[in-house]
Amino acid sequence: MTSPPSSPPSSSSSASSGPRRITLIRHGRTYANEYLTSVSPWGCPNFRDSETLRDSVLNDVGVQQATQLYDRVGEVLADS
Repeated sequence: MTSPPSSPPSSSSSASSGPRRITLIRHGRTYANEYLTSVSPWGCPNFRDSETLRDSVLNDVGVQQATQLYDRVGEVLADS
């Protein structure tokens, strides 16, 4: 006689494990940030979005910011 197949865990089982945390982290300073602040103030009504300004690489300050952030919260986020 074979045993019946086990049923998958219900979605409610994860709800009983306690509260969950959502951590939002903004990117660090980029070359696009640097450029935009040099040509016009933030919130300038003449600003137009451009593909060339998207997904800009972090500059030296941004890399330092990311490193400091990792040092502060990296282990906590890895354990989540």
